[in-house]
Amino acid sequence: MNKPLFSIITVCFNAQEVIEKTIQSLVTQTNKDYEYIIVDGASKDKTLDIINQYKKHIDVLISEPDTGIYDAMNKGAKVAKGKYVYYLNAGDWFYKDDVLLRVSKKLLKDSEIDVLVGTINLNYPNYEVIKNTQFSKKNIILGKMPPHQASFFSLSALKQLGLFNHKYKSSADFDLMAKAIKHNLNYVNLDVVVANFISGGTSSNKEISYIETYDILKNHFGLLVASFFKIKKIYFEQGLKRLLFALKMNGIYDYLARKNNTRKFIAH
Repeated sequence: MNKPLFSIITVCFNAQEVIEKTIQSLVTQTNKDYEYIIVDGASKDKTLDIINQYKKHIDVLISEPDTGIYDAMNKGAKVAKGKYVYYLNAGDWFYKDDVLLRVSKKLLKDSEIDVLVGTINLNYPNYEVIKNTQFSKKNIILGKMPPHQASFFSLSALKQLGLFNHKYKSSADFDLMAKAIKHNLNYVNLDVVVANFISGGTSSNKEISYIETYDILKNHFGLLVASFFKIKKIYFEQGLKRLLFALKMNGIYDYLARKNNTRKFIAH
């Protein structure tokens, strides 16, 4: 039996309000060259009842406790058989019925692609906007990551990178992207809106995400890159006064002042 082009993985937990919309957006895709894997974290509500209504569309169903979303996402990848893995988690849904068809045309044309990144439709309470963050080394070292809802990884690349590091609570997807850049994987950006995403998911905890992003950048690209990210975040989010205070507390400002003999210009 030929392996499918896609392994579509849905991770869910107590998702009775949103799981059906997610599943329906997949089963209505015009391209059927996929297997469907659902990893449920032992839901206590009616999530499994709804999932069981779509049994004929589901190839693998895992329902057991996990340690978090990235642990569950790894469970899905470990049983996947498709050439490319895509995570359509509970609450997300494909933008249009021809998404997999359009993505497949690009992947079949260039079989050497390790990572394909499209765009998403970001949904806020009163409006929505297309988010197009290009996957590139420049963006990654600046701490900018395309959302995983727009990303297709080859299964071989996922395994090469070691899957998701679930020591991270919010940014394991960014860690995976950083490793892909570090290992010079073959990637492509595609002008296709892949999925709808409701703002406010796991990676939306800004404080945790900021700390983890700094750690990831330091681990993969060094202290200088991580420090630049930290300085940039402080300046744009808290202003110049807070940035100068942070630099002074870290001894950096005093060093620069002595080196350039500009201490007289420092405002205390």
